[in-house]
Amino acid sequence: MAEYVKFSVGKELKEKQFELIEKVTKTGKIRIGVNETTKAIERGKAKIIFIAEDVSPQELVMHLPLLCEEKKIPYSFISTKKELGEKAGIAVGTASIALIEEGSAKKELEEVIKKVSELKKVWINGRKRRNTSRSSWSNPKNRSSWRNNPSTLQNFRRTRTRQSKKKKC
Repeated sequence: MAEYVKFSVGKELKEKQFELIEKVTKTGKIRIGVNETTKAIERGKAKIIFIAEDVSPQELVMHLPLLCEEKKIPYSFISTKKELGEKAGIAVGTASIALIEEGSAKKELEEVIKKVSELKKVWINGRKRRNTSRSSWSNPKNRSSWRNNPSTLQNFRRTRTRQSKKKKC
């Protein structure tokens, strides 16, 4: 995964994204390319942004997720530039596209945005969020469990006695 990729998109969601892009290309408006996408984000016209994962150098698109989060515009990732370009209706690859007007794909757009936002909640900085809760630490039994375990208590006593012997010498 590239540095700027914040979460991984599943196969089912990728297919829905491709369908959305193709439908919007026919009935709505899109902006193709990093410069056009950046302008659409800054002006607040973009509904959703799609960014290719295989962009080189990465610095070309690294600012897009940050801008999207700042402007509260949803964004997602597509695996290759070539796929993104083909679905956008051009013969060459593109690093990013912005959907400006959804056309007849309003329901599909809302569905993709909902799934992407759910996916973003699960991922943090390119890693899946763990299901641990801090409430277990507030339970005194969990905090003092090392005291109840005889092997850890013996190890603790051994290290304490070794340290005290070293200090005496």
